[in-house]
Amino acid sequence: HGDRKELYNTYRMGQLLGSPLPQTRVSATDLLVNLFDGGPRSSVEYRVGGRAPVPMQRARRPDPFVEEVFARNEATKKPWVKAEPSSHIFTARLPGDLEPGTHCVAVRAVDEYGREHRDHLIVEVISGEDARGRGRHG
Repeated sequence: HGDRKELYNTYRMGQLLGSPLPQTRVSATDLLVNLFDGGPRSSVEYRVGGRAPVPMQRARRPDPFVEEVFARNEATKKPWVKAEPSSHIFTARLPGDLEPGTHCVAVRAVDEYGREHRDHLIVEVISGEDARGRGRHG
C-alpha cells in the first residue's frame, strides 16, 4: 500500500502491510525489518517455516511505519517534519511459491556487538477465491 497513502488515515500498519496476503501478490512482496541502531557490521536473515535462511539486504529508505504515522497526522504535523531515510532497514523478497495457509516468518539479526536478536510474524497467504471475499485492501 506504499503507493496508496490516502489509506493511512483509516487503517493501521498491520492492516495495510500484513496478512492476509493474496497468493498472487506473494512474489511481489518485500519483508522489511528495522534493526534499531543496526550498524555496518549488522546482519539480518529470515526463514519461513523449515526453509533455508534468506539473507536480507540493507536498504537506505524511510521507515514505512514512520511514513504512515506522519501521513496519518498530516493536519497537525509541522511542514518541515518528514520521514528521513534510515540506515538500519533490511529488506528481502518473500518466496513466491508460498502456498495458501499460515506461515511463520522468523527473523534473526546479529548486531554490531555480536548480540543475536530474534522475532517472528505470522503471514496468512490466501488463494484468489478467498481474497475476493475478504474485502481487505491488499
